[in-house]
Amino acid sequence: MLTSQAYLSVLRFLRQMPTRNGTLLRDILQLFEQHFHVSTSLAVTYQKDPDSESALQYNYIVRDLPPNQVSAYMDQFVKFDIRSRLKGKQKKSVVSLTALLSPEERAHTPYYQYLRSLGIAYQCCIFLRKERELYAMISLFRPEAAGDFTPEELEIFSEIEPFITKQYLENRKNREMMSLAYHFDEYFSHLSLGVALLDHNGKILKANHTFNDYAQYIYENGSIVDSFVTRDTADTPEHYLWGQKLLNYFGSKIISAPEEIKVECLLHQFKFYSKEISNQSRTVINPGQYLYLIFLIRQEKVHSPQMLAALKQLTSREKAVLDHLSAGLNNTEIADAMDISPFTVKTHLQNIYAKCGVSGRNELLSKLK
Repeated sequence: MLTSQAYLSVLRFLRQMPTRNGTLLRDILQLFEQHFHVSTSLAVTYQKDPDSESALQYNYIVRDLPPNQVSAYMDQFVKFDIRSRLKGKQKKSVVSLTALLSPEERAHTPYYQYLRSLGIAYQCCIFLRKERELYAMISLFRPEAAGDFTPEELEIFSEIEPFITKQYLENRKNREMMSLAYHFDEYFSHLSLGVALLDHNGKILKANHTFNDYAQYIYENGSIVDSFVTRDTADTPEHYLWGQKLLNYFGSKIISAPEEIKVECLLHQFKFYSKEISNQSRTVINPGQYLYLIFLIRQEKVHSPQMLAALKQLTSREKAVLDHLSAGLNNTEIADAMDISPFTVKTHLQNIYAKCGVSGRNELLSKLK
């Protein structure tokens, strides 16, 4: 159990803990050196190699160690240091080298001999994990004259670690999101594929022109009633408005079950796909940092230029009748859906047949398939 003085050390550290994205770990290392008499410190971040499921990519920040020694450590020892001994064996978030290696083991361990060559006798590691996955490791070093890390110091580090982990993961997540938002136009602006970037409320943060054009086409030619912009999306820019109204119409299914949404619209079928771009669990304190990519894909059912030209001549009411007809409704059902008489439906159908150059319902439907 920590003493009152130790708790004060924890509070002082947390009060000064930085939050900036770009220099978070560097500032945390400096904070450890100020508060706990650390001579050298190191932060190593781990990321899965996209070209290999098992390999890891390493990035590091080092304070008070010559560049040639840093290179030696990263080239020769980072894969064999204290972390490798913990893998699958040790679940503690904070551990010291002396607690892990006996004096006999230290005497015959190349890694420990390497540390001694640098004038380092003691090491403490703080592991930043989330659901068993290791994201980063902070190593604190002391020379022999400074003495080993005390049990109380290790307990203090254990109290601090969850706060560092949370801040690091939030910053890492923010970097990913900021990067995608920043490069969105570069990635998606010229695609003939509708792409939108949403927050957890379903608000469009970015969208390409294709996404909004598709949404407007669906509204003008499909059987979708108008939907209001919600409170969370009231400040939607005008150039995203059609897309936002479409997303509001389908609601949370856009994110949770896009494969269930199929929009039949004249000669086209539209499909949604979604991808959550945050790889953190949903139990984090601030869910507002979740972002989603939404893809809207259009598939043409028929490629006849004559039919396309004919359909462009249809009035908005005739297009609505045709949409219901394509969905399998009979005349009475179309009349009920559009709140018009069956006679009016029949009149619209005769006009559609004439404009499309077909003799009746079956021929028209066969050309639309």
